Amino acid sequence: MERKGDSKFSFSTWLKDNWLYFLAFLLPVLSMLIVYFFKDIAPFGDQMYLRSDCYHQYTPYLQILQDKLRGGGSLFYTWEIGAGMNFVAIAAYYLSSPFNLLTILWPGNMADYVSFFIIVKMGLAGFSATYYLVKRFKTKHVPAVIFGMVYALSSYFAAFSWNIMWLDCMWLLPFIILGLDRLVTERKYKMYCIALALGIFSNYYIGIMLCIYSVIYFVYLICVSDFDEEIGNVKGRLLAFKDFAIYSVLGGGLAACVILPEYFNLLTTKSADTSFPDAIEEYFSILYMLFRSLICIPVADLKYPHDPNIYCTVAVFVLIPLFWLCKKISVKDRVGKTVIAVIMLLSFNINIPNYIWHGFHFPNSLPCRESFLYIFLIVTMAYEAFLHIKEFKASQIIGAMGGALGLILVLQELFKNTSFFSDLAVETNIRKIIYFSMLFIVIYVILYFCYRRKSDMKAFFIYLLVLTTFCELTLNLCVTGMASTSSRSAYYESTQAHKQLNETAKNKAESEGVKFYRTESASHSTRNDGARFDYDSISTFSSVASAAMQDYYNQLGMQTSFNAYSYYGHTPLTAAMFSVKYEFTDNTPSLPTNMTEIGSQTYSTGNNAASTVHLYEYNNTLPLGFMVNMSTEANWNKETGNPFTTQNSFVKTAIDSDANIFHQLQTTDTVGTFTAKYQLEEDDNYKPSGDAATYDVYFYCVTSSETLTVNITNGSITDDNSTTKTFSSTNQNYICHVGNVSAGSTITVTASDGQALTTCYAYAFDNDAWETAYKLLNKNPYTVESYSDTKITGKVTAKKQGIMYTSIPYDKGWNVYVDGVKSKTTSICSGALTGVLVEAGTHEITFKYTPKGLVPGIVITIICLLIFLGIIYKDNIINLISNKSKNNKVTSKK
Repeated sequence: MERKGDSKFSFSTWLKDNWLYFLAFLLPVLSMLIVYFFKDIAPFGDQMYLRSDCYHQYTPYLQILQDKLRGGGSLFYTWEIGAGMNFVAIAAYYLSSPFNLLTILWPGNMADYVSFFIIVKMGLAGFSATYYLVKRFKTKHVPAVIFGMVYALSSYFAAFSWNIMWLDCMWLLPFIILGLDRLVTERKYKMYCIALALGIFSNYYIGIMLCIYSVIYFVYLICVSDFDEEIGNVKGRLLAFKDFAIYSVLGGGLAACVILPEYFNLLTTKSADTSFPDAIEEYFSILYMLFRSLICIPVADLKYPHDPNIYCTVAVFVLIPLFWLCKKISVKDRVGKTVIAVIMLLSFNINIPNYIWHGFHFPNSLPCRESFLYIFLIVTMAYEAFLHIKEFKASQIIGAMGGALGLILVLQELFKNTSFFSDLAVETNIRKIIYFSMLFIVIYVILYFCYRRKSDMKAFFIYLLVLTTFCELTLNLCVTGMASTSSRSAYYESTQAHKQLNETAKNKAESEGVKFYRTESASHSTRNDGARFDYDSISTFSSVASAAMQDYYNQLGMQTSFNAYSYYGHTPLTAAMFSVKYEFTDNTPSLPTNMTEIGSQTYSTGNNAASTVHLYEYNNTLPLGFMVNMSTEANWNKETGNPFTTQNSFVKTAIDSDANIFHQLQTTDTVGTFTAKYQLEEDDNYKPSGDAATYDVYFYCVTSSETLTVNITNGSITDDNSTTKTFSSTNQNYICHVGNVSAGSTITVTASDGQALTTCYAYAFDNDAWETAYKLLNKNPYTVESYSDTKITGKVTAKKQGIMYTSIPYDKGWNVYVDGVKSKTTSICSGALTGVLVEAGTHEITFKYTPKGLVPGIVITIICLLIFLGIIYKDNIINLISNKSKNNKVTSKK
């Protein structure tokens, strides 16, 4: 028998009480599923939404995370990208969303994981915004769902949904603001502190924007809030300031375990090389930003450097003026929120606040990443106006509509010649934008009037509002969202073939006693193919990539761009220097003369077609570390501007050689035209034993042209019997391998866009000199006995004191132990790689890795967590101490 006061949990009752929140979650999900359907995105077709960085970065990184979680690898470091990188820094930037722990359970591929969680986080944004509106305005009804949906399906989501690591902060924002309201007005702190900590933890970068906005919104709350008479406004504001400071610091401290390692890593990136703007610059007008609030405006992501994505619904053109007119809303509230909105608009438009909002850095495309904060503010203002819709005079509503329609017609005249309407896969134009915007405004106003006057049909018109808003937002998302998709099957069709060939490579290396080696692809599908296909590579595209590594690759003539460096541009020497032992290719290998095929796998490409992946092994590969002269770093000239000279210089200084491995070809008066005949440099001691029949030709051009073409006359490229060869992405300035050219042939390099070449070098590779150099470089190798993500153990024998050159990227997280004694690591190659000072003799050398800042970050997080829990349970703790004290006194009296 149930006793009085007991209660049983009833799922049906709980569902009835919370159905509104389920609806708020489900409507954005349904809208996105409709978009998936029309875009043929899985499960409705064979397309996937892995756009740009999501294709090249986020999905491969998620693959690393899944492999580590399932295989027990360390979350501190990965060898699969960039020759080795701090994985904590990668996770803090891209992967720290708690949802990503579910990758360990995810049964499918990471492309489907991304698609699934885009939808989930969109639904959560609708739920959290609705929850905020219900709790903040104490009105639990369907209109809150409408405006929650408006937030979730805004143009910010349409533009940036593929940046999945930002989306957590978007759905956490309403909880942060609601928590901040409660912190100031009720002195309740839990929601604010926890939500802020989760936001910063989930993505420290958008977390910066959450922190800035929290300060702005706190100032607003301090100005507009009235405190209890017992406390008084002055004391109340001081207490609120104290609470805000304490719980903001605690929120940041709780996320210190990711913030500190990320901070130290970012100091080593190109992003650290920035300076505060010298002068104020304005990007566009306020009217242009209002124009971007209309429906079906193309989103600004990769193509537009400054345009904000601020559309949420055209209803705001009516509701915001009504918000200003509403006398039931205090003047302080109206003025305060309008001031915040103006601050946000100016931050989109002026360079200095734009720089500050983005963490004291100008974003590389993907502009105005803080615009979701503005959208949420506008949504709350519009909702507050709607709550009072019955109290407005008809003339006010009609006047607001007339003003909105008139403004839109003015915007049409001002921006009708804007040129970006042809950029989308789904066509749009100024007429569609203007007339659809005006049509929806008229429909909304009609429904507002019906809602005001037809009390007996109130529910019906509310659901018409839901349907209309859903149609508007879904139409906008279909037109502007997911501008490009890619083939899901093509992304994964060769995965199994690569997996099988990885086993072939591993078995071959083990048979030779090689524990550590790297693998690369002659042609990259992504900039992080090592992560995608599970092999250790030397290429990466990452915002946390080492700037020193990029500079080093550039000096060697290998491909670099902002936040990226690549295997492209390698030579037999540079591939060996990075311990690249194997290469995948769909056709011929990149350096046929220097490689041998050891395996191949055929895979289906659909429609009864097939393709083959080949695995080649370099004839000469250097180990992870090898001894070079003590004077190498000092004497090696890396600033020549000519990567062939730079590579020759390395060989000469590392092993006391006087032989060049590259010999310059004869030049003509025309830049970019060469003859397959030697024109040796002054320091080149090459002594030909006879006339060479062929020359293995490489060239390097400094150019802004996207494509370079090589033409061979009076001879041929003998390795593929072609007289032309084309190279892409040449504006990223890397060494291009022409191949074997008949002696005496004329080699002409031209730019595809017709621009003149100002700098171009052509050299022939001397394989005999390389064989000799390789043997000397490999004479005192570092023999790896065991290695894991964070520890390498091996031995080296040095004939004399010298530097052990390693291809481990320099990172202060690495500690080196020589014969068990901790030694100082040395940065070599201008700070790019790790070197070890080794005395003569045989030594055991061990490398161990812990990300810099991780240990103090964890300590700070634990301390803050203990403080936070202590504050929550302080009464229990005080009572416990008091009871113990009383018990002790009673015991002593006895």
